[in-house]
Amino acid sequence: MSKLMFKGFDKNLKCRDFQYEVGKEYIHDGNIKVCESGFHACENPMDVFEYYPPNKARYCEVTGDGKESSDEGGKKTSFEKIKINAEIGLGGIIKAGIKFCFDRVKWTKENTATGDYSGASATGYKSGASATGNCSGASATGDYSGASAGKGSVAMAVGLQTRAKGEVGSWLVLTECRKTKDGEINIKNVKVAKVDGIKIKADTWYTLERGKFIEAKEEDYE
Repeated sequence: MSKLMFKGFDKNLKCRDFQYEVGKEYIHDGNIKVCESGFHACENPMDVFEYYPPNKARYCEVTGDGKESSDEGGKKTSFEKIKINAEIGLGGIIKAGIKFCFDRVKWTKENTATGDYSGASATGYKSGASATGNCSGASATGDYSGASAGKGSVAMAVGLQTRAKGEVGSWLVLTECRKTKDGEINIKNVKVAKVDGIKIKADTWYTLERGKFIEAKEEDYE
């Protein structure tokens, strides 16, 4: 059965010295064994970064088919057949990763959620949501609201002067909004960043200002 997957390549669209082309399908002749033979891809777009970090990589949406073999953690699968559907770039792989996580989250109205694929949602002025566990999600909506996430999770905050933080390995989604004369809230910018512990520090609140992640000042949220 065919599966929608994601795959990373070097700058020449090569993987393991094999040259690929967008729009083409390939068939492996021989045994299929993950990490050894076949065409490899990841179901979770975020897992692609483990093999091809963003600095010099290219990313595609692919379809895997035929015989398959997966590793123990299910991060990588080798297929007998693979079709390179489209090149989606770094922005595309991040958006796909966020969708992958949030589609699998079991949302609750609680402010805190734990466990894999768990989710917490909170709305309202100065609201907050927190989620931990692999591929979990935290969503906070409302002015001065905040969301935090554990490793492998996504924290998303929407509203005026919202903020988000997370552990190393998590992803932050922030919006920069402005209020119209009629009192409506319009989203001006949406940005995504990975908490790498260097450019984006762990356990540090960030907000979006002029399209850039900056550390949030505690006094602005008191």
